[in-house]
Amino acid sequence: MKYSTTVILISLVIAILVAGILLVPSISNFIRVKMDIAETRAKLETQNEFLNQLKLTKEAFLENVELVAKIENALPVGPDAASLLEFLDESAKRNGINLEDVTWLDKNTASEGRIQDYLMSINFSGSYYAFKNFIKDIEKSSRIIDINQIEFVTHETGLPIEFKLYLKIHSYK
Repeated sequence: MKYSTTVILISLVIAILVAGILLVPSISNFIRVKMDIAETRAKLETQNEFLNQLKLTKEAFLENVELVAKIENALPVGPDAASLLEFLDESAKRNGINLEDVTWLDKNTASEGRIQDYLMSINFSGSYYAFKNFIKDIEKSSRIIDINQIEFVTHETGLPIEFKLYLKIHSYK
């Protein structure tokens, strides 16, 4: 009996060792796959949070489309000369001013950062009140425009008065 118990015990130990040797790679593989799944789930959760944040940002952007359009109009990319000249021409006509000459002087090389300044002069003639209304239109404009200097030239007859405005127009580079 002692012999059979010893054989059974040795056989059992050998079977456990063989099973352990055969199962250890499978178990370690299983643990590695389980860890990979946990990492992938964490990445997916992070990506889902990011996508949810993007959706919220998109909704906020869509709610503020008009505000964004105003900002883009206030500081366009480049001088956007066509729309600026169209605005100046329409404003001059609306206020009874004769727009005579528009000259781009130069871009301001001293500007820093992402904002570029462009300098221009405008020659026109008209009454003082028309000029005053024209200046108010420039001030109310959504574009960021600074009036650097104003020159007046009057004639003996009184009207029309010739004006020369020096403007600084701001835009993104």
